[in-house]
Formats: sequence, C-alpha cells, structure tokens
Amino acid sequence: MLVDKHASLNILLHLLNGKTYTNHLSKPYTDWSRVMNPIKQKVERLLNDLLEAAPDNVLNNDLVYNGLDSLKFVHLLISIENEFDIEIPDEFLALDKLSTIDEIVALIERSQVN
Repeated sequence: MLVDKHASLNILLHLLNGKTYTNHLSKPYTDWSRVMNPIKQKVERLLNDLLEAAPDNVLNNDLVYNGLDSLKFVHLLISIENEFDIEIPDEFLALDKLSTIDEIVALIERSQVN
C-alpha cells in the first residue's frame, strides 16, 4: 500500500495533539490512547491536592515515588471514598496493597460495579 507522506505527517501531528483526524479514506478516528480515564483523572487530582502540587503536575504511577507516606495515604483513601461514594475494603487499607494509581483506579471501578 502506497502511503501519502503528507497524510502520514498530518496523522502524526494530530496524534501528538490527541485530536480527531481523518485518514486517507476520509474516515474520522480518535487517538483513544490519549483519552484519559475520568476516574484516573480524579484520582490524580486528589493526589496532587494532597501533595500540594500544581494541578498539571505529572505523576508517576507509583504512590511512594510521588512522595506519599502512610498518613497521606490514609487521607487519600478518605478523599477517594468521599469523591466516589464507595467504601474501600479493610484489606486494602495498607500502602503495600494499593501502591499504584492504576491499582486504585481498578479498585474504584470494581467498587462501582458492585
């Protein structure tokens, strides 16, 4: 298949910007990998608030790497319970059980299904 260099550059630019673009067949596409999970966005906002960081602060997935200690972890869990109207099971009330942002997001998603 012959690829138009101009179309490829256009697609690349749009992917980098996270926008919808049109391929060579004029069908719209969205770069879904750039669309963030709204639950993850809220968790990151809560974490940035707790760490007193700028709202646009880029977080590492690892909570301890971000500077979270055991006291801040408890505050984060309380904030999550309030924000998402869930109750976090006792077995997850330890930093070694929920050590990443992705694990917290998965727990919230499971809790909202039940």
